[in-house]
Amino acid sequence: SDDTVFQAGSISKSLTAWGILHLVDEGRLLLDDPVGKYLTKWKLSNLEFNNNEVTIRRLLSHTAGLSAHKGYL
Repeated sequence: SDDTVFQAGSISKSLTAWGILHLVDEGRLLLDDPVGKYLTKWKLSNLEFNNNEVTIRRLLSHTAGLSAHKGYL
């Protein structure tokens, strides 16, 4: 119902990946670009992460190393 509250969680992963790959096909972004190139207000601590290694490809494959943070990003 309209009153039911739930988290989308994993449901959104495949749709997000499809949208990203569509943008790659259009030449609007590259999988190996740092995510900060596109999300300019989203910054990680340079003490914990090499921001150039947090790429779109690594975020999509869950290998960007963000598991050190609790909760949602």
